[in-house]
Amino acid sequence: MAQLAALTQLFLKISDSLSEEEVKSLRAILASEGLGAKRVEDATPHDMFNMLEADKMIGKGNLGFLVQVLRSLKKGKLAEEADQLEQEQRREAQAQAETVAAAALPQTDPMSEAHRTLLLRNYPTIYQELDTTRVLDYLHQQGVLTDGMREDILAIPEDQRHHRTGRLLDKILQSGDDAFPIFCTALRHAGYQHLAQLLTCADHQPRLMPLYQIEQARQLKKKMKDEELKELYSGDLSTTLSELLLTEEMRGLEGGDQLVVRTLVLEQDVTAWRDFFGNGDPQRPDNVQVEQVTSQLASPDTSRQTAELQVRQKGRAGSIRSIASVQSVASTISSGSVLSSDSGYASAGSHITLSEGRKIAAKYKASEEATVSTKTEGMENVDREIRTTKENCEQVEKEIQQHYKQLRAKLKQEEQEMITRVQRVNRDRKGELTQKKKKIQTELGKTKENVTFCKKILDCKDDKEFSTLRQQMEERFQKLSLQETSNRRLESHTKVTFQPCSLSQVSGGSLSVFTIDVQEPAVESLPCSVTVTPDSTVGLTGGDVAPQIEVTSPQGKTTLKRTTAHTSPPLAAGKGQTSRVRRVWGAEWRPQESGKHSLGACMGGKKDLGSLTVDVGSKNHVLRFGQKGTQQGQFNTPIDVTVKGDRLYVADTYNQRVQVFDLSGNFCSSFSTTANPGSLAVQTDGTIVVNSGKEVKKFSPSGELLHKFPLGKYCTHPYGLAVQRDGRVVVADPDKHSIFLFEADGTLVKQVGGQGQGEGQFNEPHFVCVDKEDNIIVADKENNRVQVFDKNLNFKHKFGQEGRQPQDMWAPLGVSADSRGNIVLANIGGTTDGVEQGQKLQVFRPDGTWMATISSDGDKLNLPCGVAVTEDGHVFVTDTGDHCIRKYRYM
Repeated sequence: MAQLAALTQLFLKISDSLSEEEVKSLRAILASEGLGAKRVEDATPHDMFNMLEADKMIGKGNLGFLVQVLRSLKKGKLAEEADQLEQEQRREAQAQAETVAAAALPQTDPMSEAHRTLLLRNYPTIYQELDTTRVLDYLHQQGVLTDGMREDILAIPEDQRHHRTGRLLDKILQSGDDAFPIFCTALRHAGYQHLAQLLTCADHQPRLMPLYQIEQARQLKKKMKDEELKELYSGDLSTTLSELLLTEEMRGLEGGDQLVVRTLVLEQDVTAWRDFFGNGDPQRPDNVQVEQVTSQLASPDTSRQTAELQVRQKGRAGSIRSIASVQSVASTISSGSVLSSDSGYASAGSHITLSEGRKIAAKYKASEEATVSTKTEGMENVDREIRTTKENCEQVEKEIQQHYKQLRAKLKQEEQEMITRVQRVNRDRKGELTQKKKKIQTELGKTKENVTFCKKILDCKDDKEFSTLRQQMEERFQKLSLQETSNRRLESHTKVTFQPCSLSQVSGGSLSVFTIDVQEPAVESLPCSVTVTPDSTVGLTGGDVAPQIEVTSPQGKTTLKRTTAHTSPPLAAGKGQTSRVRRVWGAEWRPQESGKHSLGACMGGKKDLGSLTVDVGSKNHVLRFGQKGTQQGQFNTPIDVTVKGDRLYVADTYNQRVQVFDLSGNFCSSFSTTANPGSLAVQTDGTIVVNSGKEVKKFSPSGELLHKFPLGKYCTHPYGLAVQRDGRVVVADPDKHSIFLFEADGTLVKQVGGQGQGEGQFNEPHFVCVDKEDNIIVADKENNRVQVFDKNLNFKHKFGQEGRQPQDMWAPLGVSADSRGNIVLANIGGTTDGVEQGQKLQVFRPDGTWMATISSDGDKLNLPCGVAVTEDGHVFVTDTGDHCIRKYRYM
């Protein structure tokens, strides 16, 4: 009742918050979603919520539709409250179910002492070997693990695999005796037959293990150094054997051989090791002991074991035989044993006669003389390269000296010319300024005389004295009035400056050691081959250091590309010389933007050893066909597309049909689906599987309906669909935030999901696909990521993040995987500042590493949905907004 009261309180809270306009909007939304205009015409919000409950569109633990409606009305806080209430109700329901399940579990007898002993004895081996996730589902289905136990184990991080295994083994040890055989069966189903054999056939092992372990120890004795053997003779042998597992010899063993020795150490079977090291028989030839081990492994004693274990034993015997056949000559002679039969020498026991010794020595002499000849020729080639490089560099040095000598002479001449010009400017300006100075000096003298005359007049004491100066004054003042006076400042000349040029502008040369070449036109997002070839005068034959290619984008971003060595045709040889092979290095380059890119060769810390400018083109679409309509080759909101062989299948949704084209876009055929097809796939036998009208329908290649099964019992809004090789069908439901796996007849196998951001949780997954291994790949749209599951819907890994960079995702929708495991993803993008953007196609490697973003310049995507890839590196995408199909190249 408490939960019902909480839901009722939420309904009342929503009703109180709605304005009249929002109530009208609510009626319009619910009328279009199935309640009908007549039912909601006069209904209050609370009445409409009760209608939704009655129609099972919402309910306890199922408020997803209510959350969507509230978000449409822009009631974000109320939507969050509804979502929280839904999660609380789900948690409470799950807890109640677990309580009921626990109470319903039958009371079983405790695990027997024999079974407990077997588990504890093999605990370390199972702890190291087992991946718990491969047996959890079976143990859960058989009732060994409850939901809570399973979640408890899965809560341990994936990178702590051993801790998960330890937790599982602890729970099995605490379970009843029935859990032991179920656990053994789970191991077999998951491919761990050898672990199941440890638990079910332990009584056979003592007869098989000791002899093999002694032979293994004998082989290790031959490999190990004397110092290590000395340590084995003293101290705690058990401890020494444990340390032996960490040696280089043990790391190099095959997995099965390593398991044998590991099991020996864990069981502390010290006696077998001590017996050998103390009493081993070095006189006995290798092949005799090997044959004994082989015969033991194939003896009638082992008839009770499974055929699969016998195959493993034969494989081990083969590995023992191969180890015994590759001993070194020095070890063979010093121990008095035979030389390897692969070397062509016969067994001689512990005594080699002079005649036999001469034969052996003759063969070794011939072999070593051939090696001497080869090494001598190699040294001569190196010496020749040293001389050639020296001659080449000396010649280039002379050219550089001559060039810069001429350059210095030219610079010296330019220097003198510039100095002469500056001196001329100085001389000309000095003469001009000197004349102006003389003129000013003359004017200054006259002006000073006038000042003196004016002082005399001012000093006159009477008219008589003034009368003698009057006439002179009238003449001076008349001349002064007529004289043009100038108080202008001296006009300054433009300052002389010198603008030096860059040294790079006058260097006049560069060193080129490598030639860079792009084998095909460089196109944005597509791979192209770049080769680096030594200059013909350099005569490089290679070495340990390979050149690298430094790529600088139009935006100035620099990346380094590593190269791998290839061999070019031999260079022509001079008289008396052998032909020389000039190495060529290559790399794959996938430019991420168009425009001019600079490619430079660098090696050993040196740069500018070669350069090339490449104009990267923008990749336009390859093909576009279709438009809105009902005729052949026309579409009405095509949602999904798939490719099988040389045929392209399109879900022409609102025309309620499937259309078939060739890979050039030419119409071939069509057939009706009687309801809107949302997604489709093609089985290996050519059967066309369609999600249409909440049903999965299977059609023959000619369009005849063969079989169908309903989805409404499990799915609210089935959308994307994929088919595995065995006919099982995978369906995505964005409303339930879940992925469903069905048998070919429609039986539900498994459901994974629930809204959230955790592993195995989704937020509106629309499309799904399967790769060549039947792994299930889901485009988790609103979480902006991709999740990958195995064929049984067990989580494997995830990748992707929201963002606006080329490698980021923005509402991924359609998804497809090619035969190489590469994943192609369609993003529908969104709106930023009123501008639609983010509609793009992306390519990722199987591990989620971003490879490229496919440009659609020239024919922009509008609303990309379903995608399908071809074997020749092209991808088809349905553009629902433009009612057409587009084709791009991505590989």
